[in-house]
Amino acid sequence: MKPFWEKLRHAQQQRGSWLGIALDVLTAHTPLPVQPYDEPMLPFARAIVEATADLACAYVVNPAFYLAEGAAGMVALERIVRLIPEDAVLIFDGAFAGSAHDAPAYARGAFEAFRADAVTVAACASSAALAPFLSARDKGVFFWTDSLLTAPQMLEPFLAGEASAAVGVATAHADAEGLRALRAAAPDAVLLIRTEARDLDWQSLAQWGKTRAGVGALVVAAHTVIYASRRVDFAEQARAVALARVQQMRAHGLA
Repeated sequence: MKPFWEKLRHAQQQRGSWLGIALDVLTAHTPLPVQPYDEPMLPFARAIVEATADLACAYVVNPAFYLAEGAAGMVALERIVRLIPEDAVLIFDGAFAGSAHDAPAYARGAFEAFRADAVTVAACASSAALAPFLSARDKGVFFWTDSLLTAPQMLEPFLAGEASAAVGVATAHADAEGLRALRAAAPDAVLLIRTEARDLDWQSLAQWGKTRAGVGALVVAAHTVIYASRRVDFAEQARAVALARVQQMRAHGLA
């Protein structure tokens, strides 16, 4: 098994959880107690990470939310990624690899400057644009797709051993048919599901969520966790929602 999948599996086993938390932080949406800070993104994210570090096996960061805040946002991003526990996975969700021209810079920024363990890339990217990401050893690459039914075809050449990085698929929709098709055709592809889990098919995920090597799907939540409260108890409420999600996973045989 490739090193990124080993790290992810270890994080899942240590926490008994498939939960990922997306740190989609916008200054205007931070809780009232942290808004008086000159740069509220950092103290807000620090409180969320500290409150959930024993529950979340992964943290997902979309650089767009930090770019939207200008220089202060980028400074906050640089500091926030260093708050992620060493035994948890850090994923940069930027749907990178738009062109062969800028892909090497994106790959270097994500993997070296910000120490990400994995990235998401656009499914329609050219092989030249994907090359800098797929050639990164010990890292992971998730291909974004709207349908798991088309994912096996898309992943086939990379799962066959052409990529140094571990390869998986990211989606916002994971129904029983798609999960079954993915697992039948790509038993080694790890799944990232970006969802608030209101309509998630837990039974199907328990049946087809794991890879052949036992790496569970990443179920990534954002707003329902980090914005569980805008009052002084925001960190406690974020933890309560994250814990409820993990308990739901365990009740369905996940983790």
